[in-house]
Amino acid sequence: MVHMLSTGSARLARDARMVFGGNFSRKLVGLAIVTSGYALIASHALQHLSGH
Repeated sequence: MVHMLSTGSARLARDARMVFGGNFSRKLVGLAIVTSGYALIASHALQHLSGH
């Protein structure tokens, strides 16, 4: 579970670096995707932690 989270966030970080090298509209779309991805990971982690 923790490994999945770390690989997921690493992938998001790599995607973010790629996105920020692109043009403005792609930056905005990528930022929205990355933000929602982090929100999903955070909420999933919180649910997992509160479940214990």
